[in-house]
Amino acid sequence: MRSPDSGPSRIATLARVLFRVALLIGWGYLLLRALATFGPSSDINNVDFDSDSAIPVLMANDGRPITIFNFYYYGADRWGGWPFLPMQIAERVTGDEWTAQSIYAVQAGWLFVGALAIAGLSRRDGLVAGLAYLSALCLDRDSRFLIFELSQVYAWQTTAFLLSWWALRRFFDGRLAAGAARATWAPWAWLLASCGFSYLAVWSSVASTLILSLMAGLEVLRAWSRQSSPRVSRPLVTSGTFAAVSVVAATAIERLQKVAYGRFSLAHYDSPFTTDFALDTGHLAENFVIQLRLIAKGAWWPLDVFAALLLVAMTAAGLYSVMRKDEAARQRLRAALADDTLILAIAAAGIATLNFALAVSVSHVRLNGYESRYLTLTNLFGPISGLLTAFLLLKAAVPARRERYLQTASVVAAMVWLAVAFPKARSSLAYLETEGTARALALKAPHAVLMGSYWDTYVFIALQGDAAMVPVPLEDSVTRTPWTKETARSAAEVILACRRSSPGAPVSPPQTLRQYGRIFTLADSHWHESRDYAFALYVRQGR
Repeated sequence: MRSPDSGPSRIATLARVLFRVALLIGWGYLLLRALATFGPSSDINNVDFDSDSAIPVLMANDGRPITIFNFYYYGADRWGGWPFLPMQIAERVTGDEWTAQSIYAVQAGWLFVGALAIAGLSRRDGLVAGLAYLSALCLDRDSRFLIFELSQVYAWQTTAFLLSWWALRRFFDGRLAAGAARATWAPWAWLLASCGFSYLAVWSSVASTLILSLMAGLEVLRAWSRQSSPRVSRPLVTSGTFAAVSVVAATAIERLQKVAYGRFSLAHYDSPFTTDFALDTGHLAENFVIQLRLIAKGAWWPLDVFAALLLVAMTAAGLYSVMRKDEAARQRLRAALADDTLILAIAAAGIATLNFALAVSVSHVRLNGYESRYLTLTNLFGPISGLLTAFLLLKAAVPARRERYLQTASVVAAMVWLAVAFPKARSSLAYLETEGTARALALKAPHAVLMGSYWDTYVFIALQGDAAMVPVPLEDSVTRTPWTKETARSAAEVILACRRSSPGAPVSPPQTLRQYGRIFTLADSHWHESRDYAFALYVRQGR
């Protein structure tokens, strides 16, 4: 016999399915717009495709055996190369070369998965949280400025630690749910997944250890706020310990991996290619002022203020409830921390603050001229926290029976804002010029040796496809591919890239080129010319 409520329940189920399909369509629509707008061939962010952007393309297409050297950005251990390892495998299986645009498509897709992870971290306001992420990511020029660039780590790092947190949430919920069976394997599977994503995040950047620790601490607070008793229970302590161990394990594995990388590089290439980080003692006040000014120049700085005020308010509330031993204040704090959206807002503000603190305290940032890339995570998560804080304030001012209307209005407003304010795609003339030059070089001398400065070699090789030349930076220049030196030593001819001082300006290549123990003599100073470069042909003496 048919249940009397089977009809309405089927309609409700169908409505939920259609709603989720609509959400995925909206997510896909925004992703497609991002693919067309922020890629390497676009100048919407005024960031040119350069040799730093080219290295990931070379890594994805590297046909040499995979070694520990491939595990990090070529010639630098400052960020991990794990995204390009599966790309290498895919290239070997399919035979299809990766291009700058196809790698960007994977990177942007991975970054957009972060919106799904954030949405999954708020049961009641997931849509609002996911749209806050996408709004800050795509509409704020300061946050999107470099996060979509191939040369930066932040896209890979961000989604990795968000997925780690999402899996950790499921571990805590499974372990501490009322009546949960302690013998079930599901929570441990989630913990293992969290540890795996933590490993990828730390592998991307060791700074992720601080962010992951923050997330683990917030999960403990959230779980504590949802207990029937304010006393810290044994299951909570056990779960928190396992969460901490997973972060420590991920960090330790990455550290051992980095040591192996340094040893391998030293043994094979006579350099460990390590990046030294140190506390910038004596410059902390100066760094703080400069970084604060950089934040204040951003168009969305009021949202950063909201995020900062949220952190101050929650810290003050916590200290007050502990120091005054005010049970009523503690109960109000527990009730507040039970709100997933508030936890998200605190986490986003914490990530922004931790990243800002690193930019202030690490000497590497000052030595590199306070480049804005070091504030990328602050510029992304500060506004996310500010948007969520503003939503929480509105929700606090609205009667509980009208919260659903506020959620709907917020979602509709965010979708309209994204659709209307999303930047329009704009082709980069500099990229087209570089791509045209790269293809002309490969057509004229496929697989030949291209020499020049770091910035004048790799940038062309990454855009040449199957006929790619061999990049060999000059001896006094930075190199990311130290094994190509041997190709230069055995080459009968080399091409030298000479950058013009201005478009069309003449260049004067040297008559003799002494590089890597070989002497090359100028044979044709006008072998190939473009608006910004002149390429000279050299032949080796004493063949």
